[in-house]
Amino acid sequence: MKKFWYPLGLIFLITTIVYFPTLDNDFCLDDAVLFESSYPQSGQEVLLLFVEPVQHRLISHYRPVTFLTFAGDHFLWGKNPRGYHFTNIIIAAATASLVFFLIYQFFPLAPACMGALIFSIHPGHSEAVIGIYNRSQLLSTFFMLLALLAIARVIRLNKPNRAWMFFSAGAVLLGCLAKESAIVTPLLAILLIYTEKTFSKHRAKPSEKFSPILIRHLWGGIFWQLVAIMSYLLLRYKAIGSMGMPGVDGFLAGLAPLAIYVNITRIIGEYLRLAFFPFSLSCDYPLIPISFSWMAFLFPLLLGGAFYIFGKGQKKPNKTKEFSLIQISYFASFAFFWFIISLLPVLHILPLQIPLAERLLYPALIGFSFLSASLFQKRFRFFIIFVFLVFSSLTFTRTFDWKDNHTLWTKVQKTHPESYRTLIFFGSEAARQENFDKARQYYIQALQKRPNRNNRILIYDNLATLDFQEKNYLRARLYIQNLFKDAPLYPRAWILLGNIAQKEKNYGEAFNYYHQAQEAPRLTQDLKTIISQKKAEIYFDLQRWPEAYFFYRECLKRDKKDGLLYLRISLSAMRSGKLKEALPYLEKGLELAPKSWQLHYLSFQYYQTQGEKEKAEEHYKKAKKWAPEEVDLPRENG
Repeated sequence: MKKFWYPLGLIFLITTIVYFPTLDNDFCLDDAVLFESSYPQSGQEVLLLFVEPVQHRLISHYRPVTFLTFAGDHFLWGKNPRGYHFTNIIIAAATASLVFFLIYQFFPLAPACMGALIFSIHPGHSEAVIGIYNRSQLLSTFFMLLALLAIARVIRLNKPNRAWMFFSAGAVLLGCLAKESAIVTPLLAILLIYTEKTFSKHRAKPSEKFSPILIRHLWGGIFWQLVAIMSYLLLRYKAIGSMGMPGVDGFLAGLAPLAIYVNITRIIGEYLRLAFFPFSLSCDYPLIPISFSWMAFLFPLLLGGAFYIFGKGQKKPNKTKEFSLIQISYFASFAFFWFIISLLPVLHILPLQIPLAERLLYPALIGFSFLSASLFQKRFRFFIIFVFLVFSSLTFTRTFDWKDNHTLWTKVQKTHPESYRTLIFFGSEAARQENFDKARQYYIQALQKRPNRNNRILIYDNLATLDFQEKNYLRARLYIQNLFKDAPLYPRAWILLGNIAQKEKNYGEAFNYYHQAQEAPRLTQDLKTIISQKKAEIYFDLQRWPEAYFFYRECLKRDKKDGLLYLRISLSAMRSGKLKEALPYLEKGLELAPKSWQLHYLSFQYYQTQGEKEKAEEHYKKAKKWAPEEVDLPRENG
């Protein structure tokens, strides 16, 4: 076991050095899901992750194991991105270590270590490590490798072992619960078993060959992996009512079968390019469907050649000799099959919104690592070392592109100026700076680039929000009407209509709009809280205190740290005649906002009503101390 400490230590060290700059990076891109969605952030709620989806805008995410780690990060680090990035680096290094052990089943120590190192620093999947939300890809691959190593362990022991088979099935289940891409693990296990079975024919000792009992046992392991996948699919269907991704606008939706084949092979070609030439990296590849691609003709030739080479079978390389070109070609075909199988879940067989993303390469590049290990010998060693150094520098540089959203989208603007998502980001950035005219220009330019459905909804929502802030309610309503053509149940739009009606003092109309928002499917807890707060505000303005008190209490179920909320719920309780119930809210509010003159003045009124003159006087003095100079605080009870 001691011989493994050095390669494992090197893998952890190199991975940490290359990704170390990410510790100073902010939350970027899809990391917004962590704080804009409704996933549980407390220990009492984590079990909900397994029975309910995490809803972000129109998309339902069912990845409970991944979000469980986010909940752990939230407990440890709060909203400090450094801790989240640190967790990603550790998981990435651990996954690369499992890649090392898998490659070591076929290669000597040094090539296995080099293959794992190239996997750990490959620029083509740096997005999976740098993007915090992309941790799902890391975890799914980690558990997938555990499942395959359990299979490899049984093969190496050359005797049945049910414990390892059940462990493998459990790892598959956890992998799927981290991200659905682990569903291909049984296919990779069959590839691994077939490869080892081919090698066993050439072993010196007959006792080392695969026995019929062992073969049946390995097929039993595949069966239990399939049972684990079926269990996952049942859990997924129970949680979100679909095997796919609800709310996703498919990139190839509506195309004829031949056009789908052309575009799928074209995407495979793009992934192969990123594996071998990971240059001009981007977090957005704004591809559009095409009618012709050379990969449509080349892919069947590559596939046929790989089947021919792999089908012949080659002797397992001697760990003391150089690999022949024939043996290298065998592992090239093995790597190709691994690459394609790993990409199956993201090749638009089921509808996917994004055409291509670097992070989706993460498990596929294990195949590339096998190829790198087979080339790590005298004839190619310096070339592989050169590739390692170039890839390391590219990945290290890439971490600075992800410094924050501004640096990230500025990079995309340079590499892919046709990206409408870049325009959406710069529009949102201008809106945050209250440069509404510039923001509107960006959003309209993005609309002209024919965005997909989800991004079109986002643009209309943002445009309507701009007009709401500028009190141009008529134009805001027009944008919302355009939005409803794509998503008539979009809750944020109904909430915005309610806000407009509330500003116009049309409280009955506002209530109807908020009710429509509340009826939307898969409503997040955050949106439920916003709706309750809006209703409470209306009742508060109408001085209907019991109703206001009820809805403010609903808000507290989600937000327990807003001092203003405690002020309003306390006042509503007091005006409703529920003085005893008001006191705990007053005390909690003062704990959160000790310098709030409104809370101190309300406490003065409460204790004055209760006849506790000393406490009343104490809070009155504090209210006077913290109140603005122009505010006059009368001493009579209000």
